[in-house]
Amino acid sequence: MIQRPQTLLLAGSIVLLLVSLFLPFWQLNYSTGSITLLNAWQLVTSDEQGIMDQREVFYIGLCFIGSMALSGFSISQFKDRLMQMKLGSLNSLLIASGLGISMYWVYLTEQQGSGLRGEFMVGFYLPLGAMLLNIISNRLIRRDQLVVKSSDRIR
Repeated sequence: MIQRPQTLLLAGSIVLLLVSLFLPFWQLNYSTGSITLLNAWQLVTSDEQGIMDQREVFYIGLCFIGSMALSGFSISQFKDRLMQMKLGSLNSLLIASGLGISMYWVYLTEQQGSGLRGEFMVGFYLPLGAMLLNIISNRLIRRDQLVVKSSDRIR
């Protein structure tokens, strides 16, 4: 049911995760002029001449794509609120693992970068927003379940 607030929140979560797949998460500028950039698919270090190092970190993107699919499936399960709550918990776990993996690569790169600190970009904050929307939608689903349960008790 499209008009339910939790459906709109889950759809917003899908949009935020989709946009984050195409934006950079983190950037480190070296004093030599080279730049290290992390996005959902790869960690690239480049300078004026071109790419110096490239590592595939596609599993961050896979976590977010799985979370988007799970949110879409959760929207279609509007008649089974208990299943929706379980899917919401699993969805939070997927988003958290994607963020955890990206933080691991940030930490690893900063340790190799001789003490330099990078800066987080917009792409990192969008999955955090998606996580927040997912948590709020789970609370609304739980509240609906409690209302249905209490009305069954009254009959």
